[in-house]
Amino acid sequence: MKKIHLFISFLFGLWSFFLWCWLIIISGDIPVSISYDEFRVTLLGIGIFTLISIVYIKYAIGRTNLLLIFLSFPTFLWGFQMVQELKYHYHKYSTIVTITGFIASLIIIIFSIYKSLKKRRSEII
Repeated sequence: MKKIHLFISFLFGLWSFFLWCWLIIISGDIPVSISYDEFRVTLLGIGIFTLISIVYIKYAIGRTNLLLIFLSFPTFLWGFQMVQELKYHYHKYSTIVTITGFIASLIIIIFSIYKSLKKRRSEII
């Protein structure tokens, strides 16, 4: 059972990394030009990723620490990208998607930490 949770956590980390790579691909031109459709598809991908991750964390019993490990690297990537976007103001859609991706990853990590602490507290009592 632990191997299944390890595999699922790895897939979530990989999915987050691929979303970040997709943002880098669509905003890699100079000058940055992101269409509204690319913006919408990327936001939809981030939203679906966030919802599925939160549902998994809610129903995964005690296995959220693996998710923290695999999501920490993509969250740092989203954070560094967000700092670059806010510093240089590339494109409004790129900035919105980057901030949304970082906040979504942060919400997943915070919810995972909360779930882990809640489980530990219930085991102690």
